Amino acid sequence: MIGCNNIKNEQEECAVPNPIGCTDFITPIISKEGNSLPGDGMIYLEDRTFFITYFDVNSSKIIEKYLKIDCNCELIYFDEKNPIIKNAIN
Repeated sequence: MIGCNNIKNEQEECAVPNPIGCTDFITPIISKEGNSLPGDGMIYLEDRTFFITYFDVNSSKIIEKYLKIDCNCELIYFDEKNPIIKNAIN
């Protein structure tokens, strides 16, 4: 019974329980500097992590990055390294 209550409380605290629901919040993160994110430039991987590909207007190059959000659609990771891959030694 306690386990069910904990899960219910976690879901209530999360503004957007489904990470796909955050895509409308991700697009402005990329486009705020004039960059262009195509409709197919964002792929959901797992664990609230997306792989994104966009055109960077400053460097005139295609950029590939990983983006991770929390359950309130706030950016917590944005880099070229995949945060899902774990070190096999550890």
